Amino acid sequence: TLKEIRKMWQLQGNPELTIGYDGHTNDNSNTVLIITETSEKLTAFKDCVDPKEDSESGEWIANTIMAQMEKVTEAEKSVETVYAGTVCDNVSCNSAASRLIEARYPKLFTPACCTHIADLLIEDICKIPAFKRIISDCRFLAVFIK
Repeated sequence: TLKEIRKMWQLQGNPELTIGYDGHTNDNSNTVLIITETSEKLTAFKDCVDPKEDSESGEWIANTIMAQMEKVTEAEKSVETVYAGTVCDNVSCNSAASRLIEARYPKLFTPACCTHIADLLIEDICKIPAFKRIISDCRFLAVFIK
């Protein structure tokens, strides 16, 4: 329940939270939006919402996530002081939702898929000449030892 989740975060010193969301479709093609909260080493299941016909709507997803964040904040705290950001994969409706969330709460970090962003970052780092040489040397060594 929401009270149990709040108590868990209070016991952790009320750290900044990250809210995660992802769609899930079962074998019968029923879709739900799964929402979680994470802080440091703990993750809590927050909600499972049936989007009905709005499963592909970035606006519906954004409104749902913002409503979830606003439920947690207290009168004297803003969403941007309770949450550090959002995490989701990079399907188009989630990307649209992230942009809408960021427009309302510009201090939140809304990177979409962190794994995808990390992959792009690593690819860019590997293009730096100094790293290219190190990577080439490592590949040579790996092939030589193999």
